[in-house]
Amino acid sequence: TPPPSSSDRHSTQKANSAVTENERETGRDAVRDAWLGAQESAETVTTYRHVIDRWFAWCDGQSLDVWAARRRDVDRWRQSLRRKISGRTVGKHLSALSSFYRHAIRDADGEPPIAANPAADVKRPRVTRAPHGDALTAAETQALRAASLTGPPRTAALVHLLLTGMRVSEATGAKVSDLGWDGDDRGLTITRKGGHKDLVVIDADDWLVIEHYLQTRVGGPDGWLLATQRGRMSRQTAYRLVRDLAARTLSRAVVIGTHDIRRTVITIAFDEGMPAQEVRGLAGHSSIATTQMYDRNLHTRGRGARAAVKAALARQVT
Repeated sequence: TPPPSSSDRHSTQKANSAVTENERETGRDAVRDAWLGAQESAETVTTYRHVIDRWFAWCDGQSLDVWAARRRDVDRWRQSLRRKISGRTVGKHLSALSSFYRHAIRDADGEPPIAANPAADVKRPRVTRAPHGDALTAAETQALRAASLTGPPRTAALVHLLLTGMRVSEATGAKVSDLGWDGDDRGLTITRKGGHKDLVVIDADDWLVIEHYLQTRVGGPDGWLLATQRGRMSRQTAYRLVRDLAARTLSRAVVIGTHDIRRTVITIAFDEGMPAQEVRGLAGHSSIATTQMYDRNLHTRGRGARAAVKAALARQVT
């Protein structure tokens, strides 16, 4: 039998390389899918999928096997991200990546594909705990609300839903079938972070705006409450609608997005003297510490309580 030619050997090596590449990608995709399937919230799945696909693409661009990654590689990825996105978002990317590798190590059938988590000890960017973005004044918020009523009913419905304090993902993730009643009030059952359900009461004047939108729109793909011709309204579309409305309405030069409306609602509630527990219920936060970050007067809280204690002690003296 004649020995294989150099071209035959090259073809065999190329085929073996393709098989190895295929197995590598199939293995990482299987772990990714299992990891995503273990998440409880659809919102978390969407965010994690974006992060891990971004990591896979970066690794492919570096000719780096994701199971051969080391801390120095994640550091390099972190540095490349920092040139494109905020430090807060970079931190979320790193947390998601660390979760992926923890899953790969702990839940592997047999020997884990990687010995250690390369993202575990990567330094997260230092960010302020104060909520980012701009909060509107009560006057600006009312102007935005009024302006929404002069435009497309869909934009008005979006703004009025956001003014209940719900997250944009909670508004765009709701369906018409989630509308119901809370006693004599209309309500909307939304899916909060973590996947738990919550009923948000919709005041009568806000309900009229939403009802008008539902009655005048042409169809509603797949039953989504906020819909486009293609289906569910995306968070990006919602952001654009709010941004453009604010740009036409506000006198000051500021970019306002969907989260800025939520921040405004929470901030105004604090400004009006609502207790933190009440505002926490409005915001749907799992931790009251998160809610308190929106309190512009947090640094002055406690003065009234100290005065009350002093007054009580003074009464004992007299």
